[in-house]
Amino acid sequence: MPDLTKRDFMLGVGTQLDNQLAYINPVFENKVISHIVGNYMNNPPYPLYLSIHGKKGEGKTFQTLRVCSKYRLTVYYISSAELCGSYEKDSIGDIEENLSKALYKFHHEQEISVFVIDDFHLSIASTEAGVGRTVNSQILTGYLMNLADKAKATKNMRIPFILLGNDFNNLYNPLTRDGRMDFYEWSPTIHEKINIISAHFDDIISTENEKKQLAQIVRTYALHPISFFTEIKSDLSKCVVSDYFSKHPNQDLRTALKDLNAQLLPCTSSVISDIQQLASKRDASIKNISHEERRGLYNA
Repeated sequence: MPDLTKRDFMLGVGTQLDNQLAYINPVFENKVISHIVGNYMNNPPYPLYLSIHGKKGEGKTFQTLRVCSKYRLTVYYISSAELCGSYEKDSIGDIEENLSKALYKFHHEQEISVFVIDDFHLSIASTEAGVGRTVNSQILTGYLMNLADKAKATKNMRIPFILLGNDFNNLYNPLTRDGRMDFYEWSPTIHEKINIISAHFDDIISTENEKKQLAQIVRTYALHPISFFTEIKSDLSKCVVSDYFSKHPNQDLRTALKDLNAQLLPCTSSVISDIQQLASKRDASIKNISHEERRGLYNA
């Protein structure tokens, strides 16, 4: 088995997402799983790269990893920052080492893997203004193109890639040509948003009336991404923690953790009212903030 001496990108089979509430959009799921399975077929007609793009905060990464967890796939997760290195070819060496490991596991253990590169539009393979272009950028882009071409020539070199990002218009054109890369735009409708967000709140909202009220809140703030609503659930947790320590100022922290983990989120008749208030507050606080203004920021 190859000796993996560089950065290990493997998340493993399944992730912590296994225990999280989630609704996976069936079209999104089909696109991801078809790309992965298609690349493992004999004489596969699929490009090596699937690029999933769309507005930030709409759950591209979450749903991709959730699909991989559902099908018990081994994920090699790479952030765009990890494609940089102190020396030329560092990022290529890291990818090659992990590819070698994934290929070994497939040929000897039939373990199906996928590489997920997050925020690829900000990687050194982009030509976007503000993204540094160096010799390393050119080498990496050439390597990725060569990897796609080798995958077409020999099945032994084929482990599928999923590239996630907000806008891929600035990627190097030859990398995105037909045969190397497929594109899928994730732009959820209001109905799809409601399904995803409702699933996220399923542990604290159970009645049909509450679900209808939550759906109406989503419609009210329909211009905000899905992450806007997931952060509201985080705000609910913060309120519970803050309230707990207000009532138990000298509590032992181990005891506090045990108490809070027992019921971190409120399951009360006022939860919809709480969500409405937090949504209004978060909506009002969202604005463009200059660097100079950041000194005065704080979380209320």
